[in-house]
Amino acid sequence: MIRTWVHNNILPQASILGIYKKARLVFTVHDISERHSAHFHPVYSTEPQVFIEQIKWIRSHFKILSLDALMSYHEDKHPFNVASIVFDDGFLSVYTSAFPFLKKEGIPFSIFVNKFAVQNNWLWSSNLLINLQAANEVFLRSVYEKCFGDEKIEFEQFVKDPFGALISQKKDIRLEWFEDENITKMPIYLSEAQLIELNQNGVHIASHTVNHKILSACSSQELEFEIAENCAYLENLSGSKVDHLAIPFGFSGTYDQRVLQTARKFHTYIYSTDRHLVTQGDALTPRLGIRNDSKKELVKHTNVAVLYRILKQLRS
Repeated sequence: MIRTWVHNNILPQASILGIYKKARLVFTVHDISERHSAHFHPVYSTEPQVFIEQIKWIRSHFKILSLDALMSYHEDKHPFNVASIVFDDGFLSVYTSAFPFLKKEGIPFSIFVNKFAVQNNWLWSSNLLINLQAANEVFLRSVYEKCFGDEKIEFEQFVKDPFGALISQKKDIRLEWFEDENITKMPIYLSEAQLIELNQNGVHIASHTVNHKILSACSSQELEFEIAENCAYLENLSGSKVDHLAIPFGFSGTYDQRVLQTARKFHTYIYSTDRHLVTQGDALTPRLGIRNDSKKELVKHTNVAVLYRILKQLRS
């Protein structure tokens, strides 16, 4: 009871970053679009004005660095809280909404890109969420039957938490099950030309695998393809080595030791979605995901990450 009250009433009120000067955080954003947009979804979308306010707050409490600079930054040698801004999936709105503002403010950022999304303007995961938001029962039942037709998972359970159901059952999904021509017609993801333009303007390009699949459910051959092919594609596109990989979904159950071993064959830095501070020697670098969060919510999320680190240090 007390813990919940503190979490809901104290942590959102005032940042503790003013007295803690060793925070390293990677803030992860996805889509920057208006709430009325056809592809807006609470799971991955942030309204443009909310995003601007989030960046202003981050900038007032952190020195914002490029991802490479953040990863080489030694927290014990500098009295600053530092952060990086990264975007997952390569939504078109990064180019149309986020880039103009961040360029004007001189703020570096990275994009974790999926080859399939760039070349085809859709991902199975966003197609699923868009149809879930639209309550498209025909689409959802079709996917459900193909994924779980022979198993004891109810349709209602799938609709309530589709990714949880897929991940818990280690489902190696087929992309064609999630194709939706109506969504493909919408401009959702960056094109190659836009990605190249961003890169030429100093935006850092990183990898998010080819298809954004659940890597723990992939065969060894498919796993290697997802990681190696995307790395090669982006290196060819950017003309630079791609050292950074964000695991799709990035939480427990979506990766295992086999995934990490394969990832380390091609990349130096591997990222999860654990909402913690970055520390020296992380096997997986955590990232704090932010969505359409208010300032209070952003303060709370950041405070929780800092307090977790302090408590961990006290216990060691």
